[in-house]
Amino acid sequence: MCSSIPNTGSCRICLSVGTVSRGRVIVLVAAACVIGGGLVAWKQFPRDETARATKGEALERFRQRAEAAGEGPGGAALGVYGYRTRGSESADTGLLDSTHEYDGLSTITLTRARCGVRERWQVLASRWGEARFCVPPNGTGLRSIAEFHEFFGRGGEDSFECRGNTPSKRLLRTVGTRFSSRCRNERSTAESHSKVVGVDEVVVGGDPVTAIHTTTNVELEGDVEGGTTRDDWRRRSDGLLLRRVVETDAKRSGAIDADYEERYTIQLASVTPER
Repeated sequence: MCSSIPNTGSCRICLSVGTVSRGRVIVLVAAACVIGGGLVAWKQFPRDETARATKGEALERFRQRAEAAGEGPGGAALGVYGYRTRGSESADTGLLDSTHEYDGLSTITLTRARCGVRERWQVLASRWGEARFCVPPNGTGLRSIAEFHEFFGRGGEDSFECRGNTPSKRLLRTVGTRFSSRCRNERSTAESHSKVVGVDEVVVGGDPVTAIHTTTNVELEGDVEGGTTRDDWRRRSDGLLLRRVVETDAKRSGAIDADYEERYTIQLASVTPER
């Protein structure tokens, strides 16, 4: 016997008469329709696929900027730097979850910016971050940040304008110095509080490099809520990033509501950039 249940669309099921009660037939048919509908929805939802970002791609972008050669206003050589990378990011919507592995190589590209230097980190085609810093005589400190993530075929960029009280180069080398910044857009804010915690040595290419170690706590509010902790080791002479450790726990609302986590460590492979 083929039975159909009202309001279930085209779902039908055939059963032998007398083997199952009518009430149980309704339950079974309804369950079959729910499962079938779920499979259709899954097939229609974009697959979450990622691709590695390569150093060659970063070099091509860098070379397209005619003004990119030489040293940046902060003193560090402009170009593409390679970083040994470990970590991942993950998103959980409650129905779907996915993890993007970072292990391998990522890059930071230094280029000139309007009042200083732009630092762009990229690990995947679907994951990058960018910061713009001003340096004297055009001002000092962080001026803007941008973050890009893509999950389940949907990508989004969060861009912020920033203001802060970044101290002088002398104070940045003094243990205990504190400074902060506030970055915002129309939907969210990111408020950071940093502290110089030490002067360390970081080994790069087999050689020790003197670094200023800072730790930063970032509070996120708005469409993105949560927090980030970040430890940076930057070369004392010119601020070149040598090492970074990041942990983020956040909740994002918008096109996709999801819990987000990111954990990664990057370590500079060579102090000489490629151009």
